[in-house]
Parts: sequence; C-alpha cells; structure tokens
Amino acid sequence: MPSNEGAAQTTDHQAAFKSSAGMQFVGWIREGLKSERLRLNEAKALLHTVDGTVFLVSPGLFQRYAQEHPAIAREAKREGTTDWQWIQKRFEQLNLHRKQPSDLNIWTCEVLGPNKGRRLHGYLMIDPRNLVVEVTFNNPYLKLLQYSEREKII
Repeated sequence: MPSNEGAAQTTDHQAAFKSSAGMQFVGWIREGLKSERLRLNEAKALLHTVDGTVFLVSPGLFQRYAQEHPAIAREAKREGTTDWQWIQKRFEQLNLHRKQPSDLNIWTCEVLGPNKGRRLHGYLMIDPRNLVVEVTFNNPYLKLLQYSEREKII
C-alpha cells in the first residue's frame, strides 16, 4: 500500500509557508522602514501616513516585495495567480487592515499639491504600530477619500 506521508508533508509545508508569508511581508515593511530602504511620505514612496495610520500603496508595495522575494512565484503559479497578488492575499488574511463600510479592502487617496488629481489605491492599517512606532503626522499631500467621494471621481 503506497504511503501518502510525503504528500501530507508537502501540504503541511505549503500551509505553513502561506500562513507565515503574510507576517514575513509585515516584517519586511518594518525592517525596510527602519533601514530606510522603504520610504515613508515621499513623492515616490509606497508607504504614507493618512487618517492617523499607515497607507500601503497597492499594487506597488506588493510588486516590490515579490521582486525581492522571487521564491513566492512558485506558490503563486501553483495557485494560478501572480506573485504580487499572492502576497497581497496573504497580507489580507492577517486582517491587519481597515475595511471600508462597503466591506472593500482597498481605499483611495487623492494626491494634493504638484501632482494634484492623481490617485493612489491601497490598504489602511487598523493599528499603525504594526508597522511603525508612531504616526506623528499625516502626509499633507494625501487626502483619504470616503466611499461617496470616490464614486464622484471615478
């Protein structure tokens, strides 16, 4: 009778990899901010402070992570998705982000100032301390759009 032990171990390994991937992503952000490899509140930054919390630009931040961690491409391919969407899903499963009243995960920010009219899409953290020690100010060049405001723009 053939043993399924190897298949079970592979499945267990994949499940463990998936569950830890979201936390590794969060750790990568923390370390990136600490080392200043990831910037906060700058023109081309993928992380901003808005509405008293941290805003993660999507898909840019997830794409950068996927570029720096090519091993996740195998798991993504196995599930029939892209590498950045795979890690984004692992992040969502942590439930560290704030959802809109409509239950959408993604928020929209309007860029003010020199790049006025541009919009950024991304996730708002429930507790910014999961990524940064303290949010001292909101980015003055970003305005979080509420659902009704977002509908007017689209």
